[in-house]
Amino acid sequence: MSFRSKSIPVCVLLIVYLAYANFRLTDLSSSIPHQAFASISTTAAEIRHSISPPASLSSITATLSPLLPAPTSSGLLSGIRTPMESPSLVSPKIDPDEKYLTFLTHSGFQNQLIQVENGILLAWYLNRTLILPRALLGQAFGWSYYPKLHLEHLLRDPGTTLDCEEYANEIDRYQIRCPDRDLYAMLPFDTLFDLSWAKQHVKIITREQVDDDWLATTLGIHGHHITSLPPNGTYVDGDSVYYCGATRYDWRIYDTPRKSHRLGKYAQALSIYDLRQRKEKLMHFTSLFGSGRLPIRRPEHYDFLRSLQKSITYHHPAVLEMTDLLVSLLGGHGNFIGIHVR
Repeated sequence: MSFRSKSIPVCVLLIVYLAYANFRLTDLSSSIPHQAFASISTTAAEIRHSISPPASLSSITATLSPLLPAPTSSGLLSGIRTPMESPSLVSPKIDPDEKYLTFLTHSGFQNQLIQVENGILLAWYLNRTLILPRALLGQAFGWSYYPKLHLEHLLRDPGTTLDCEEYANEIDRYQIRCPDRDLYAMLPFDTLFDLSWAKQHVKIITREQVDDDWLATTLGIHGHHITSLPPNGTYVDGDSVYYCGATRYDWRIYDTPRKSHRLGKYAQALSIYDLRQRKEKLMHFTSLFGSGRLPIRRPEHYDFLRSLQKSITYHHPAVLEMTDLLVSLLGGHGNFIGIHVR
């Protein structure tokens, strides 16, 4: 059946529903006294006036200022630049036998969350500790091959100078800019989302800095910079194995062993059974972006993913307070419909 033939019954049902709803509204209006209608009209006008778009950015700031961090001389976002206290920020003790997994985030916030879910699932598959990058809020950057994407994160490390002078040569090589710190903020994901269920199944620590020295001093993972290596392939560097792809859809990772797999838009296949055989202390992917990156065939794996997705909910106070404010302006719970259009 074509898309058009499928859509016709849906459209017919929608028209019938709208006609019925209009009839019910007309019938209801005939039974309401004129005075009540006048009261309703006045209330509706007041509501429209109260939630009409502010005329300027200054009026928005004035309305929401009680819920936002106090601005400082370094910009509005500086109030949330310092991460909230988080269990994952506690420096872990170095365990010579512990194995780790990490990746680099990129793109918009929702795409970052997809990568986080994939990272937790893959770490659970492989029984590795997940070194979770920080969430990027505000001005984002897109996917790139490993050396350039790694540099984008380095430029946003807490220890990087304001003008990024220590990375001047790399900035010139890759033709990117030193980011404006007033346009973004970096926070641990577990200050934004509830990861308590995930942490019952996977050990998660926050990657406080992206530079290799942090890996060496904090976790005892040693190696050399691989920025001079080609961007595509699998490389072993000291204690780490890197999976560097030439496209954001580089490796598709399967949970069942097969002679051949359907790759779709992905370039190559990996099996969790092969990955479990890797002895390197750190397994580093360029990216784990893509809702189809880890196709699931085993029921217990699907159950884990569904439970994980249901458990990851917002719990940052600013997000919750703002949500409560908007819900109240829309008439309270159960009195409005939200639609997400992309």
